[in-house]
Amino acid sequence: MEVLRQHGLHYPADYQFSVVGVHPARWKALQEGTIDAAVQLIPLNFVAEDDGYANLGEVTDYIPQIVFTAFIVDHVAARTRRKHIIEFLRGVMEGTRWVHDPANDESLLALTKELTQAEGKYGRQALDYMRVKNVFSADLSIPDAAFAKSIELMQKAGLADEQLMANARGVLDDSYRLAALKLA
Repeated sequence: MEVLRQHGLHYPADYQFSVVGVHPARWKALQEGTIDAAVQLIPLNFVAEDDGYANLGEVTDYIPQIVFTAFIVDHVAARTRRKHIIEFLRGVMEGTRWVHDPANDESLLALTKELTQAEGKYGRQALDYMRVKNVFSADLSIPDAAFAKSIELMQKAGLADEQLMANARGVLDDSYRLAALKLA
């Protein structure tokens, strides 16, 4: 919605959304012609371009910071399992550092191929793109600008009222991440 808004198109007057699933399903729907356009995540964006589809722009050019991935846990359950959650986050940090280390490229490319069904050059393109765009922060931090933009976009999409906007910052408990960072 934000990308289209910046080009003067407004929902629902100018376009409709179809919920067709995660990116492989969107790619299939685009190929079948049941949708006209779709955000394609890596590596399918590269596959689509090579198949002759036009790239109308990188979402990151329009929305440079957003919360892309978050771990959401019930507060009560989290308090009773604090140690486990901290260990989990430490493991995710370790895995993220592993992804960023070029020494692991052979294993990473095999995993990328398996997980994304990316053949040949697409795995390499996806891995390079993730690193350049810093898709996964090594310390799992959420920059203030990314959090604010995510909440702003939720409001623009009608998913966040004033009360949610006012209370949004209170849902973040960074103590788990900070504790995991000390162990990393």
